[in-house]
Amino acid sequence: MESSQNNMLLAAIKVQNAAAVEASATAEVLPIEATSAVEPPLSVPEAPAPEPPTLEPVKEPVVSEVLKPPKPKPSTNERDWERFSFVCSKDIIQKIHDISEKEHFSIREVMELFLQRGISDYEKKNGVAKARKRKSVDSIL
Repeated sequence: MESSQNNMLLAAIKVQNAAAVEASATAEVLPIEATSAVEPPLSVPEAPAPEPPTLEPVKEPVVSEVLKPPKPKPSTNERDWERFSFVCSKDIIQKIHDISEKEHFSIREVMELFLQRGISDYEKKNGVAKARKRKSVDSIL
């Protein structure tokens, strides 16, 4: 029974499709109005061209003596550092390692601080440290 109902439904759909195809074939086709290829543009009054901004002379900033930036810290790239090594006791070396680790500074920073303080103490006691003038090697012969 189901197959006969399916067949009847298919037949009804075929009839409807055929009627739709026949109606579309006989339908009147209306022409599409084409616009002219060359239509004059709508006239819009032109806005006046904007005037270029007047350029003011650039003034140099006033630099106050008080506001000078601090001198940059020396960097290793600028060759402001020189390798300097010396021999000392293992106890001192171990203490320098311990101090730098505890205080989170590099060994170089700790040693530089200690050397600067030692030089400062020396100069307080003995005056400014100056290099001696060296004689020429030619003077020995």
